[in-house]
Amino acid sequence: MSHQVFCFQTVVAESLRMLSGVIHILREGKPEALTEAKRVVHTLKGNFAYFSREDVMVEVVELENFFCDCSSTLFTTSMRYLAVEKTHNLYWNLSIFSQGSELQHDSIGDDYYPIGKAMVDDLAVRLNKKISFSIKGGATELPSGNWDEVFTYFTHFLRNSADHGLESEAERLSKGKKAEGKIEISFFIKHSFVEIHLSDDGRGVKWKEIAASENEAFKKLFEDGYSTRKIITSESGLGVGLSALNALVQRRKGIFSYKNIPGRGLTLVLVLPSSPNIEIKRAA
Repeated sequence: MSHQVFCFQTVVAESLRMLSGVIHILREGKPEALTEAKRVVHTLKGNFAYFSREDVMVEVVELENFFCDCSSTLFTTSMRYLAVEKTHNLYWNLSIFSQGSELQHDSIGDDYYPIGKAMVDDLAVRLNKKISFSIKGGATELPSGNWDEVFTYFTHFLRNSADHGLESEAERLSKGKKAEGKIEISFFIKHSFVEIHLSDDGRGVKWKEIAASENEAFKKLFEDGYSTRKIITSESGLGVGLSALNALVQRRKGIFSYKNIPGRGLTLVLVLPSSPNIEIKRAA
């Protein structure tokens, strides 16, 4: 068993790994390169916003804007070379932060709770909402493996829940809810896999406004570029968050599902193998 760590040095190290992957697929000219680049840079933006590193954020936002302005049908070879150069520049500028020792903690909760709580508190202030944040199963040790990658992607859930999911104080009170919205992350160790629940007690998803069935609606929500928001804000609206989480789960050979109660809340369920050698079979 290995204790997991989530701090600035961890975010930098994971960001360098992710950017290296983007540079590789951009150089090879793979069809999914632009989509993956957007996912990665959007993830980085959410994580570095917590640390208030304006020097990093300026470059990350500039790179995200560049990729968002690119069209997959017009992503020419010259644009691809420029994308490699810009991504490489961010990689090397981040690499200067990669030196230093990691903080040691005793549990999942110790590792992720401080950064998650700070992110939620910051979002609450910017969105003028009352939001609590908690972790269940925080004293659990995860099996050894690269779980930092998973933690890095939690930022998408936090931003989506705070902006999309949770209602304003007035709206919650009118529905008979508590004024304070709730965001919760739960960890469960089950035999050969780890189950993670990402929950909020907000609006849930009104799937009838999206598709003919709930399953079809969530398939759309997991697609790149699809968003229920008509206005893009600094928190959400690009249609990247859920697709990035879905891509993470698929990459780790896991299962991504949901528990949705319109008007009461949404739980995203990530079931991930505890080892790369384990395959999780979907129910028939």
